[in-house]
Amino acid sequence: MRGKKAIGFEVKAATVWKKEYSGVLNQRFREKLLQKCFGIYLGDTRLKDHEVHVLPLKEFMRDIALGKILNIA
Repeated sequence: MRGKKAIGFEVKAATVWKKEYSGVLNQRFREKLLQKCFGIYLGDTRLKDHEVHVLPLKEFMRDIALGKILNIA
């Protein structure tokens, strides 16, 4: 059974986040297919690309362990 809410993830083994990585996630959000979008990369800086919250891998791992990622209001 599929839930009523969905979260999208894009994971890159890159130290620099390129805006093109966020394209599909932003599109799916605009189409109302996703309620939250995250990019995960090997860089050091939190970023935001429209609706995509881009997190360094270490911060993502911490936030998911704390329940901040999968919590959809």
